[in-house]
Amino acid sequence: MNMENIMTFRPIKIIILSILTLILIFATSCSGNPKQTATAEILPTATLMPSKTPEPTKTPTEIPTETMIPTPEDTPTKTPLPGPDFSNAEIFSMGPMENWNFFFTIQIEEEITGSYYAMVDKNKKYKCFMMDEYPNRLYCHGPQVAFNDYVEYELYMEDVDDFVHAGEFFIPLYLPPAK
Repeated sequence: MNMENIMTFRPIKIIILSILTLILIFATSCSGNPKQTATAEILPTATLMPSKTPEPTKTPTEIPTETMIPTPEDTPTKTPLPGPDFSNAEIFSMGPMENWNFFFTIQIEEEITGSYYAMVDKNKKYKCFMMDEYPNRLYCHGPQVAFNDYVEYELYMEDVDDFVHAGEFFIPLYLPPAK
C-alpha cells in the first residue's frame, strides 16, 4: 500500500468508525434490554444552611392600673355588755333535785347583777337566780339532761337574750345526796 492510499483510507476509516460508534451508542440506549438498567443521574441537592433565628420582638405590655379590691371587713363582735365579766367563770357546784331536775352553780370574781337563763344541752332552758348571801354566784336549775356524760351550757341575759358565757361540766352517774 502506498502512502496515498493510506491517507485516503484513513479519513474514511475514521468516519466509518465514528458512525459505527454512534450507531452502537444509539442502539444500546434505545434497546429494551431488560438486563440493562437505567441509572438515574443523581443531581446535587441544595444543602440547607442554618439561618439566623429572628429574635422575639418586644410587645408593649399593659401597665396595670390600680383596682380597688374590697377588703374583708372585720367580723362584727358583740360589744361587752355593762355588767359582770364571765370570762373566768367556773362551775362551783352541781347536783340532782326532786322530780328529775338538776342544778349547777356558776361562780365569778365579782358581784353578779341582772337576770339570766341557761340553755343546757342545746335545748333545755334552765332558770337562773342569785342569792344575797353569795353575790358572785349564779344558781341555775332545770330538767335533768344526762348521766355519766359531759353537758354543754350557754348563759344569756334574760331581758335582751344576749349571749354571756359558755362552758361544759360532767354529770356523774351517781351523786351522793346532799347533807
